[in-house]
Amino acid sequence: MSTTVLAVEGLTVYRDTTAAVQDVSFALEAGTDTAIVGPNGAGKSTLIQAILGVLPRRSGDVFLMGHALSPRGVLPRKVRQQIAYLPQNFLFDRRIPITVNELVALGWDSLGPQLP
Repeated sequence: MSTTVLAVEGLTVYRDTTAAVQDVSFALEAGTDTAIVGPNGAGKSTLIQAILGVLPRRSGDVFLMGHALSPRGVLPRKVRQQIAYLPQNFLFDRRIPITVNELVALGWDSLGPQLP
């Protein structure tokens, strides 16, 4: 029996007045590998940021590990602690000695409120 780790239903995201992602639906099962591919400007980064609650969505629902992402991007702490996101353009002084684990751990606390 597989477990759905991510479900997206009817997701629409606007950048200014342009629909960057429109009516996208899919589900990802545990233990599978998935890639998002497309040309520059196709909406790949916008899709990921909306799924994580970094960007607001116009419509649709996102479920991560069975928990609904609120319109403001709030998830229970136990779910948020299992997710990492590193943006494509990340300004970082590479002379600072830091492990990948430490770099990823810098993430989520600054995004806003979390549920207990």
